[in-house]
Order: sequence, then structure tokens, then C-alpha cells
Amino acid sequence: MSKYATVPRSPARRRARSLSSRPSAQNEAGALTRSRTMPNVAVSSPLASSSRTISAEDLDMSNAASVISKAQKFILPIGNLKDGVKLVYPPGDENAGQKILDFEKNPIGDTGVIFYNSTDNSVQAVQGNDTGVIIFNLVTENQAGLLRARHDELANASSTPGILDHAGILAFLDYATSLGLTDRYNSTRDFIRKRMTPVGDLGQNEFGLYKRDDRDICKAVRLDGRGFFKGPAASPQKFEDGAVIVQQGAEYRLVQCEAFERTYCYSNNTAIDARELPLGIR
Repeated sequence: MSKYATVPRSPARRRARSLSSRPSAQNEAGALTRSRTMPNVAVSSPLASSSRTISAEDLDMSNAASVISKAQKFILPIGNLKDGVKLVYPPGDENAGQKILDFEKNPIGDTGVIFYNSTDNSVQAVQGNDTGVIIFNLVTENQAGLLRARHDELANASSTPGILDHAGILAFLDYATSLGLTDRYNSTRDFIRKRMTPVGDLGQNEFGLYKRDDRDICKAVRLDGRGFFKGPAASPQKFEDGAVIVQQGAEYRLVQCEAFERTYCYSNNTAIDARELPLGIR
């Protein structure tokens, strides 16, 4: 029985989102197990590209729009992993072999899970000490039911009964990919408790379906063109035809335009055209 299996499951009927291209290779669990990093397509050094690389210091948020998140997200808590991998930058990155840093430039942790966000073509990492979570963006209630069922199957077969081990987390990520849920990133249980609320009875104890608190106002600006953003991900987030930078507190995260328009609205609940946001480069 899963440690988190106290919330009723919702039946699955359809997918909410399917990206037109996902990493080919790619059984994510197999790729991670073989290399302990990412498939080769994910770790070629973006900093060697002719595209510009932007960091938070390059941003101008003085005219940023006030926005709130309206999307439902699935939260996967990461327990105390006995079999977590070292959280170091993968081969091909300019910092290969060094500890992965968070947005405040502190090490994320010693061991945990390294995974891939194909929406941004970026590597992500989360601690394996029962404080971290993986957030899956734009999840329907039907998909949440499928994810819960798969979680319970994997938890029952885990080396730590009721809690996913490292191999189980990779299998869960691979299953989420098969549902089209490739936009995922790391966060913490504390963030979920303070900034997110369960969706009905489908979320509980930082697990399952959640949404952001409507009072949690963020700031947003647009980027034009193509390039990379050095933000909270383990490797720079890639954008090909413009993107949006969302600031929440001291953290900045790049969001692809299509995902931003589906995920966010203005603080007065009106729809946003990402192309109409203020430009955010100094």
C-alpha cells in the first residue's frame, strides 16, 4: 500500500497535452540508468552554441506584468533515497562533474534524482532527502488518476515499501512521458505547503493534484528570439522563438510561450498573449 494512497483515484479518459516532439531514445529510465545523467541529446553543451545566454542579472523586471498560475499540477514527493545518484552537472555541461546549484547558487544536495524537461531541453535535479518534490505541469484529473495508479504499483514493488526508490522514480518519469507530461521541474515540500492547494480530494500531503494559490502573484516579462536562460534548472533552459520569464520571490524561471499562455493569466483573471508582455532585457 502506498504511503500516499489515502486520496481516491480519478478514472482516466484523455490526455491534456502532447508535445509535438519528445526526446527520441527514450525510455527515460533506461537512459538514466545507463548513464546516470541524460540521453546524449540532452547534454550537449548549450553554452557552446552561437545563441545568447541570459541570466537573472540581464533581466529588467521594472515593467513586469502581474500574473497568477491557473494550471493544475501533479506533485511527486521524493523520499529518503538510499540509491540516489550524485547531483553533479552531466557531461557536456561547462560545469560537468561539479555539484548542481539552485537559483541562489547553493548546492541542491549531495544525492537524489537527475531528470529531463524536454519542453525546455534542460536537465533538472531534486534532493533525495524527503524534502524535495517533482512538479508536473498542466495535468488533468484523468491523468492524475493514471499517475496515482502507476505510483501505487511502483511503490508496492519498491525496495522501500510504500515509497518510490530511485528506480521507481525513473519508471514513474518514463510513464509520465508516455502521457505527454514532459514539462516537469524540481521544487520542495515547503513550497507546496505554503504556495499551493489541493484540487478537491485529489491531492494531500504534498502528493497528487494541486494548483497554485490564487493570491500568489508573480511577475512576468517576455524574451524575444532564441537562446538559453541560466535559471534554477541544472542546465540552461532553451528557447527557440521567444519565451517568458516568471519571477516568484527571488526565483526566476523560463516558461515557453505556449505553456505560459495555458498556465498563467493576469491577476484580474483575464487571458494573456505572451507576445504582449513587456520586454524583459536590460
